[in-house]
Amino acid sequence: NEEAEDMGGETSEIFIPDLEKIQSAGRHLLGLINDILDLSKIEAGKMDIYYESFLVGDVITDVKNTIQPLIEANGNELVLETEDELGTMHSDMTKVRQAMLNLLSNAAKFTKKGTITIHAARRQEDAGEWIDLAVTDTGIGIAAEDIEIAMSDFGQVDGSLSRKFEGSGLGLPLSRKLAEAQGGELFIQSEPGVGTTAAVVFPKSRIV
Repeated sequence: NEEAEDMGGETSEIFIPDLEKIQSAGRHLLGLINDILDLSKIEAGKMDIYYESFLVGDVITDVKNTIQPLIEANGNELVLETEDELGTMHSDMTKVRQAMLNLLSNAAKFTKKGTITIHAARRQEDAGEWIDLAVTDTGIGIAAEDIEIAMSDFGQVDGSLSRKFEGSGLGLPLSRKLAEAQGGELFIQSEPGVGTTAAVVFPKSRIV
């Protein structure tokens, strides 16, 4: 990598493992700080929501392409299962994308040599039309009694696991609040040793 190349010389090889650890820790810390800032803005009511019309399929494709390298890093396969006609959604595209990436990042961390599936569908109810965006993995899973903890700020179901997988405890609560800020919700179903499905549900058209 660039850091290793900048060191130069034959002795640089002995420093590469340490440089990689520092780089990884730096990325993890930056991600943690950004998540904390986002949560703080939501809690303070200072996170602006910018509504626009966009094609749901375009966001799904963008998210899939962005997350693919992280999915493959643990030897996982990414599968896409969507309806043919997802149509147009009126919401904050950036935050819908962020919520999905958080769910996928979580799935990628806790799944090794498994399958991670993106589901996307439209659903009609009396209150209006909704877009369901779900991520299913075949990872370590969460016990039923721990699901609410996992969705709470800085919730750590198992400290040893969070250290092993570099979990910050912010991915699920941030997705939950990004969904709620736009009139949506987060749902989780999971079974230890089998896997997890986490879904963010958004109104297809939010009138503000």
